[in-house]
This record gives sequence, structure tokens and C-alpha cells, in this order.
Amino acid sequence: MWKFLQVDIADINPSLLEDTFPQAKLENLANLIIEMGGLIRPVILKKADNKKVGERYDIISGDLEYYASVVANQKCPDIEMINAFVVDEEAKSIALQQIHLCKEQPVKHNHKIHRITLY
Repeated sequence: MWKFLQVDIADINPSLLEDTFPQAKLENLANLIIEMGGLIRPVILKKADNKKVGERYDIISGDLEYYASVVANQKCPDIEMINAFVVDEEAKSIALQQIHLCKEQPVKHNHKIHRITLY
């Protein structure tokens, strides 16, 4: 099972270290997040196993987006929530499979779509 939520950045546990990503890339994405007013590509989270007070989430996919959102929040405190799919343990495997298959898709830029009229 999964839910689409807005999650407070402070409630997320990353799975990778921030220095995994080039600072320039984080800054660039952070600026775009600020311009857009938020992140348009949701991160994938699962509830953390720990028993801390309040909800905590672990990142399954989306550390780059998370860290860029943290940088965006430092520049613009209004950016404090992040769009996320929160999956349970049963859905985690399926989510990882989808992520793997979607990453194989090439990204297209500035391609015109041609409509074909069928008679």
C-alpha cells in the first residue's frame, strides 16, 4: 500500500551522504525547486523502523531531491515540505522494481510531438 503525502523535510532520514552529490547540482536543483514553489518529482519513502516520537521516514529513492530540498529550505524557509510517495513494507519491493525500470527510460528534451490523423 502507498500514500501520496507532503512530508516535512526535517522528518526524513537520507540513505546516502550529502557529499555523494556535487554541490553545484544541489544548488541548481534547489534554485529550480524555489522557482517552482516545490519539488515536482516526489521522493519514495517508507516509515522508519525506529520508535522516536513523531513520524520519521527513510528514503528509498530520492536522496538528490531530498538534499536539494534541504538547500532550498535554507534559502527559502517556505520550502519545508516535500512531495513523497510513502510505501509500506509490502509495496517497497514493487516500488523499487518500478524505479529501476523507469530509470532505464531516456530523458527527452525539446522534442516536438507530431500528431498523426487517422482516416
